[in-house]
Amino acid sequence: MLIIASAAPFSWTLAQARVPQTITEQVLSLTKEPWVFLLIVNIFLLIMGCLMEVTALLVILVPVLAPPAFALGIDPVVFGLIITVNLNLGTVTPPFGQVTFLTSAMTGVSGEKIFKESMPFIWSVVVVLFFVTYAPWSYMWLVDLIGPH
Repeated sequence: MLIIASAAPFSWTLAQARVPQTITEQVLSLTKEPWVFLLIVNIFLLIMGCLMEVTALLVILVPVLAPPAFALGIDPVVFGLIITVNLNLGTVTPPFGQVTFLTSAMTGVSGEKIFKESMPFIWSVVVVLFFVTYAPWSYMWLVDLIGPH
């Protein structure tokens, strides 16, 4: 809870220091291709998801990563799904996979064994992450049926 409580003022400080605008300018000077940006964001979020708590990451990173994503024309729904899948994947992967350790504590089975047995599921989520990132047409038709977003 302390981490989450500390994340909000940190995020506000970043906004006041115009960090999101600076990052947007840097990203746009680095690449104009949305797929390159999404590849970098995917790798970054997978690493961060392994190291920190998800809610704190959402509070800190979404205000920083959203402006460059929107500047590159990435749909907000797509970007939200990319962030969600990435960070949830990080909760089950070492070194700080909170879900793996929680499951280990609840069941008495070692974290190593749980991780080994969950590898097929983790790889399936990686495939889903690929489709969420690079084939948004495969699911956005459903969002479009509901109405404009």
